[in-house]
Amino acid sequence: MHNDFSILFDRNSIPMWIYEIPSLRILKVNKAAINQYGYSEKEFLDMAISDIRPRYNPEKFNDYLLGENETKDENTFVSAGVWKHQNKQSQPIYAEISGGKIQYANNNCRIIIAADATEKIRWEEEAKMREQFLNSLIDSQTNFLMRIDTSGKITFINRQFLKVFGYKTSELVGKHFSFISIQEELAMCEEKFHKCLSQPGEVIHITHKKRDKWGHLHDTRWEFISVTNEAGDVTEIQGVGRDITQEKMAEREIALTRTNLEGLIDNTDDLIWSIDKEGKYLYINKAFKETLYAQTGTMPATGDKPFSEALTDAYNEETVNEWQVYYDRGLNGEKYCITRETINPLNQQAVYYETYFNPIYTSEGEIIGVGCFSRNITERLRAEKSLVEQNNRLKHIATLSSHDLRRPVASMLGLINILDKDNFSNPANKEIVDHLYTVSMEIDSVIHQIVDKTFVGDLSFE
Repeated sequence: MHNDFSILFDRNSIPMWIYEIPSLRILKVNKAAINQYGYSEKEFLDMAISDIRPRYNPEKFNDYLLGENETKDENTFVSAGVWKHQNKQSQPIYAEISGGKIQYANNNCRIIIAADATEKIRWEEEAKMREQFLNSLIDSQTNFLMRIDTSGKITFINRQFLKVFGYKTSELVGKHFSFISIQEELAMCEEKFHKCLSQPGEVIHITHKKRDKWGHLHDTRWEFISVTNEAGDVTEIQGVGRDITQEKMAEREIALTRTNLEGLIDNTDDLIWSIDKEGKYLYINKAFKETLYAQTGTMPATGDKPFSEALTDAYNEETVNEWQVYYDRGLNGEKYCITRETINPLNQQAVYYETYFNPIYTSEGEIIGVGCFSRNITERLRAEKSLVEQNNRLKHIATLSSHDLRRPVASMLGLINILDKDNFSNPANKEIVDHLYTVSMEIDSVIHQIVDKTFVGDLSFE
């Protein structure tokens, strides 16, 4: 080997060696190879090139050697690609191999250049793993992922979208996004698309319907953002979305239920309202609003405090403190009922309300407010009072009948028994008749008392 070649070989920063073709025995190795692989020069020269390779897949190595030996051109210097080697500590080394035939020490040999590709391969493997992880993550998403180019064509769609909407990738990629938009909302989608292009970096929200392959409509909610290059030009638009069809249906059912419930609540004369932990109205029905307005001249609204400054003239401090105690009991978890008297400002008559207080709980059991239900029971109390009065009158009538009326009747019967029926001219009969008249007057007096106790005012009993 020429001197210049030896210097170039020995001092080259890339690992190099020369091996004899028939025996594969290493005949010469440079310092870079010694440093890279950890073997001494003597150890190298006792090895064959197969010794620096892991002990697996020998067929690939043998096929490669066979191909090398069939190369006729002595001046051919070819790349063999990247091979996995191992150093003295059995740690993997990836080397990008190139080489050619050479005569060395009168032997048919091959010179090998083994550029270290370990970092490159490790980076490529990591990149591949990241890509596999990302693809796995994308495919396992329950959300929809979509990429659109600046012309509006779909460049990527994930598996979840394809699964829900029934398409294949080939049926969507390359199509304009309008392909899966409904005609009624196409103008809105176009507007959002151009907004993404004109406002790079801003998240654009859109809720709209998409049609699946079978013609069914799905409510979807999306967030789109444009991606720019170093020059600030938009290169694509990326979107994340989800199917909210069931959510929308639930919202519509809740809204319908709420509307129906509020309709029922507002069509009752009972007062219904609720207070949160901060002492503000959570809900107030129509009857409550009208009643409070009649009492105070102020129309209450959700979010107001029951005893705001606007109502200070309508409620005295005692009333305010009394109701605060009622609300605090409910907020502390007590479920109870009170009966309270108030004055009707229109006619200054007493009005009685029966009010129920019920704590409002979250699904976790936390109290967030108190619900109140109040009913005007004035008429009921009046009816109850009337029944009591009627019962008392009936008792009195029974007393009059059994005692005050029974006595003169008994006297009358006694006088009739001693009356001389055979001789009406008997002078004694006159005295008996006078007594009968007196007794009759007593009976008449008792009867008048019974009548007076039976009919009082507008009340009567049958």
